[in-house]
Amino acid sequence: MIYDGAKNQKSVINISKLAALDIAFVGPKLILAEYSVGVFLSAAIGLVTLRRSYSAWQMLLGGYLLSLAVNYLPLLLYGCKRTPWECTRGGGQ
Repeated sequence: MIYDGAKNQKSVINISKLAALDIAFVGPKLILAEYSVGVFLSAAIGLVTLRRSYSAWQMLLGGYLLSLAVNYLPLLLYGCKRTPWECTRGGGQ
């Protein structure tokens, strides 16, 4: 939650609006590619880093990369929900 000092209340970032803005301004193909790389590549590198970690900083790096993948997951799911033709059978053919 983010504290809004002007209104003295807490507010939550709306993930659906964030993804919709990205899709509207940049385009669905590029945004879905970004979200997919953010989820799958971060998770893969994070798991490899954790598996081969020998020190605390390597474990922290692996945990960070996994948390990054978890943060991109709602964006990817909403992007696929918003543009289903981009997520099925080669781009809506």
